Amino acid sequence: MHAEEAYRQKQNRAAVEAAAKEATQTAEEARVMSVKQKRKKKRKPKPGPARPEPAPTPKPKAGVVPKPSRLVLRPRKLAPRPNKPKLKLSA
Repeated sequence: MHAEEAYRQKQNRAAVEAAAKEATQTAEEARVMSVKQKRKKKRKPKPGPARPEPAPTPKPKAGVVPKPSRLVLRPRKLAPRPNKPKLKLSA
């Protein structure tokens, strides 16, 4: 029963409120379902041209040493330690 019909039929307040609450819950459930459906459609990839495969890396020839990459690990220079006062031992 719809809330408006219950109101027109002059039913008690609890019946009208229950019908209105049910209508509100149904509308909210429908809204949540439509939002989920839209997200699902957005996630689905559209068919299009295939991605090009990356070019294969050439294999080094026998006897040839490949050049090192630009990234070279070098030892870090440490900051100088401050001089610590020496302890004097009294005898």
